[in-house]
Amino acid sequence: MLNKDISTSGLNVLDVIQPDVDLPDFIFTKKFSRYFFFDADFGTSDEHIDVVQEISRLCFDSDFKVNVFSNLDKSYQGSLGADGNWVQSVNEITRHMRDDRDCSGLLMVGGSKQLVLFQKQPVDIGILAIDSDRDLIELSQLINECFFCCKDISNWLGRKTNNDIELVESMGSDFLTELASKYC
Repeated sequence: MLNKDISTSGLNVLDVIQPDVDLPDFIFTKKFSRYFFFDADFGTSDEHIDVVQEISRLCFDSDFKVNVFSNLDKSYQGSLGADGNWVQSVNEITRHMRDDRDCSGLLMVGGSKQLVLFQKQPVDIGILAIDSDRDLIELSQLINECFFCCKDISNWLGRKTNNDIELVESMGSDFLTELASKYC
């Protein structure tokens, strides 16, 4: 269930995100144990939303809550409970943002800042940062379908296959190299 009561947020997003910094630079105010990257409009990708919810359920307790913010002005948009319908709620948040002429990306912060998702604009590469030592092997296929990680970047930069070459050319060698140097 979407909760838009600002008093439930209790979080200053600048506690987790550095102001005026964007990928490929290090955008967080702390290091996380894992980083996953994505190249899709998170706010409208049901598959990505579902995978992040599954990661949250697996890594954190049943009381886990994620606060959602607009990346434009860091305004609070609502919260997502562990067992709520995240797809419906995120789609609703995104629709309301667009209705308000806010076409920026989303910023989501969960738990005690143990999970952060950042996407500056829907067309930009986004990042999911997690602080958890839980094994994600049971979600590996879903994660690999929606996200890429440091190992993928390293493989692509090796340019061993035509697909690697295409990915490096489309994302930019400098961008991927810098991303790898900051997060891997």
